[in-house]
Amino acid sequence: MRCTIPFLFFALFLTGCGRREPVTVERVPTIAVIPKGTSHAFWKSVEEGAREAGQEFGVDILWDGPQRETEIDRQRAILESMIHQGADAVAIAPLDEQGMARPIQNVIRGGTPVVIFDSNVAAGGYVSFIATDNEVGGGLAGLRMTSRLEEKGLEGARLMMLRYAEGSGSTLRREKGFADKVTAAGHDLIAQQFTDGTPEGALTVATNMLAGLVEDGRLHVDGIFASNESTSMGLLRALDRLSRTGVDVSDTVVIGFDSSSDLVTALEQGRFDALVVQNPRRMGYLAVQTLVEHLNGEAVAEQIDTGAELIVKEMLGDAQIRDLLGVE
Repeated sequence: MRCTIPFLFFALFLTGCGRREPVTVERVPTIAVIPKGTSHAFWKSVEEGAREAGQEFGVDILWDGPQRETEIDRQRAILESMIHQGADAVAIAPLDEQGMARPIQNVIRGGTPVVIFDSNVAAGGYVSFIATDNEVGGGLAGLRMTSRLEEKGLEGARLMMLRYAEGSGSTLRREKGFADKVTAAGHDLIAQQFTDGTPEGALTVATNMLAGLVEDGRLHVDGIFASNESTSMGLLRALDRLSRTGVDVSDTVVIGFDSSSDLVTALEQGRFDALVVQNPRRMGYLAVQTLVEHLNGEAVAEQIDTGAELIVKEMLGDAQIRDLLGVE
């Protein structure tokens, strides 16, 4: 299913009366795909999916996003630039649910169709919202945490949550999903804090939080949840650093969200109990496919759930799981 857009131009074609007639030709449309960032493994997989769909459906892909997932002004500027370059449609993962609302709304009002992916926005009129059901994904982490705490015979356990940046709709919802499950089971979320959206910032926040929970050479928190790739990586490094100082962290159940080679290694080694993973490649593919279908005049779903799965060490021998995780 190739996507082409008809348009008119005046060719130097003379009729029998000497008139120039407009000739209708077709051109390949351009779809702009704007992620929250470009450095994390998650967004690289989104790009792979978007480019795969672009090649399959015969559209050109303009890919660009902020270097860091805190640069809202940069994302606004990229969106504006894509429109000025003549993008026929836009797929965007908004960095901030409120802060990106007006720029996206302006694009829609200007007549350019928009698909929102990964994280929602407080705007109306977009073609479709394509994302993980983040509250369900966070709930999977919460259910795993409560199950592991029950196995350990712990009631009213002390838990910590390392949160992503304020304003990000996707992670706010998955953090809520986790918190709802563990508090409903009677556990106590004693510490939670936002980060700046980078692994380095998450490392600093996690290090400071963990320092207040060490007593007698042992980490006195029963479970920790990190809500995305950057927070999971920051938490992993903070725990490794703490362990190297001689602090025993082995009794703490640690669950991350998203995957990378380092996080999968941590899961294989038992340093993480579980990872909740999305399907970013499918997300990028579907964002482009949905816009192609819309440009072709086809009806599309208003919301598409790309799914989430909880992965534990015992599942890593499965070829399909390793493919989902992007590891050999």
